[in-house]
Amino acid sequence: MKLYRLIYVSDQLEYLGLAEFKDILMKSEKNNTRLGITGLLVILTKKFLQVLEGPSVELNSLYERIMRDSRHKNPRIISYVPIHNRHFMEWSMKGINWSKMKSRVMELLTTKYGEADGCVAVPDDPWQAYSLLYDIYCGLHFADWTTDGNVSEPVIQIPPITVTNYSHYRVLVVEDDAVVRRIILRMLKQMGFLYLGEADDGAVALREIDKAPPDLILCDIEMKPMDGLSFLQVLRNIQHKNCPKFIFLTGHTEPTIVNRAHELGVDAFITKPVKIDQLRYQINSILTSLSA
Repeated sequence: MKLYRLIYVSDQLEYLGLAEFKDILMKSEKNNTRLGITGLLVILTKKFLQVLEGPSVELNSLYERIMRDSRHKNPRIISYVPIHNRHFMEWSMKGINWSKMKSRVMELLTTKYGEADGCVAVPDDPWQAYSLLYDIYCGLHFADWTTDGNVSEPVIQIPPITVTNYSHYRVLVVEDDAVVRRIILRMLKQMGFLYLGEADDGAVALREIDKAPPDLILCDIEMKPMDGLSFLQVLRNIQHKNCPKFIFLTGHTEPTIVNRAHELGVDAFITKPVKIDQLRYQINSILTSLSA
């Protein structure tokens, strides 16, 4: 069974009382047990931060319901990647309220990740966001942090996935903005990729795929005449299960767009503007699953 990890952040619309918080966790625990999903929900001063792990179909369906929840707004996916094993495995849903955490833990986390709205800042970088959640997760298992108070790394370390040799893989970058496309290609070259293709819309990309089938496609969503969603749909129809791994480059988190991307089987999202650490993290996750 193929597993995915989804991390998202959203803005609270109103103060969440203890009774409502417990109600969310109770209903989530019941539903997630049935769906085979585990995770952790963190209530920050003005935001929700959540990690969910489980089968892709069930995970996508759950996130669709989460996006419609009236208790928050502006849900934004930080990371959506395939995983080999669950790291947040104990609970169908566990919740923690930032305001109820130990003051020493709060201090250590804000020192490491920064401060925003009177609590820890949520990193934009997927690996850093995962690291923050895992630090909090570990804090729920131990009476306190390390004896010297140092949390420069998670209490229990899970090293980031790394691909030692990128040169075996071919990547196709589909992006209508020539400047953005060149930046991404430059990042990929810095990472060690040798076989790179490019296209400025989905129709051109399909012709490039006929010439040299890629292992991985990085694709913008808003393009003309063929946008990213239409391109992925055509590609799925043509290649079915042999479709290359697919990452969307986008700033969109609208439910209709995210849901459609999930339905088409997107493997991950990278938010714009693209940063090389974010690019490396998502690509490592994808290529590791490809070679498994």
